[in-house]
Amino acid sequence: MKDKPKSVERIQAAVKRLEHYMEVRGETQPELSKKSGIDQPKISKILRGDYLPTPELLGRLLSALGIPPNDAYDEPDESQSPIVGYLATPLTNVAGSEHASAELERVVKLIRQVVSDAEFTDPPFHLYWPGDYTHPVLHANLPARQVYLTDRSHASSHDFVILFCAEPSYGVGQENEISAQAGVPVIRLLPSKISRMMTGSYVRAFDMAFEGSLKDRISFDHGVLKEHLKRVRVEHFQLRAYYKGMNGNVFREHLETLLHSRGVDAPKLAERIGSSVEYVEAMCRENIAISNPSIRLLKRIARQFDVSVSYLVEEKQPDHVLEDSERAWRSWLSERADVDGGIAVRIWNDWKENYALNVQVHGAATEKAHRLTLESMSAAAWDRKYWEAVKHGQSLFGTA
Repeated sequence: MKDKPKSVERIQAAVKRLEHYMEVRGETQPELSKKSGIDQPKISKILRGDYLPTPELLGRLLSALGIPPNDAYDEPDESQSPIVGYLATPLTNVAGSEHASAELERVVKLIRQVVSDAEFTDPPFHLYWPGDYTHPVLHANLPARQVYLTDRSHASSHDFVILFCAEPSYGVGQENEISAQAGVPVIRLLPSKISRMMTGSYVRAFDMAFEGSLKDRISFDHGVLKEHLKRVRVEHFQLRAYYKGMNGNVFREHLETLLHSRGVDAPKLAERIGSSVEYVEAMCRENIAISNPSIRLLKRIARQFDVSVSYLVEEKQPDHVLEDSERAWRSWLSERADVDGGIAVRIWNDWKENYALNVQVHGAATEKAHRLTLESMSAAAWDRKYWEAVKHGQSLFGTA
């Protein structure tokens, strides 16, 4: 299946989201350039609005931050994009040993070779390993909060996780629990002895054994790993088909609006719900797949603002302009017996999408959004749009 073409407005909106996540995480252009492999001058032009990126280029930038591109576009996942995995391994305890570090890198290379096997194409697997981006020695200057958000973003928003439990403390316990809460399937490479806390986890796990240790040499059955990857692949397509269209931006937008409209700041809300200020701020800034508040916490927030949990995470606020415009369009349509119903519906859908994109990109109180609103109230304007559509046979609202 080919990707649905992205309009200029959708790409501009996604660039705004990219800029937002860079700002709240303190991500610099050079850091993003290193993670994405895209030149820093090009990133600068994109953020300034001097260069319109292709969806593929923008997808690489968003993915480098752990943001699923379709969430940034607020649209269903209809593409044949790669199935992206997160490889969790111990790092901190390993970094001090030259031999252990070398053995870990060898194992990571082996896992990547299996994941990139020619059998897995259309779409392929891609694998993210934190050691390439947040290594405690190679990237020692990264702030702890940025490391946490970067790695958590990938662990919670990617399509699957591979846990390599190679140390007594494993160093992957948090990723295991993040995966359980986010509903992400996990392939776990386990030693002969492992804690009951890990094996008793609620995570959706496909377990396999490995032999040896990082002190000597690790070995595992590549065929078993392949079989688990096949199962993950099947589940991925099943879940994507069932849950497509669920974006994660509504929650943070609604929470920010409630805080501002009710005169409640982050410290006050944090105190009332038993959370840290930093977590409340993260809920206002991050995709819900990353902040991932529990249902208990959502209920506390909803109680504070006297709203429903469903409103917090899903329901849209009423748009009176859109409602009034639809009434005007229906009134026009009821008085025009000679119009083609299919064309009439199309011009309404085109107008509605263009209005939503302009509000998203430029804000509601803009001259263009205001003009679009006024036009939607006029029967003469709908007449004009209709006959232009008949004449040209194409969408009329392609630019913001």
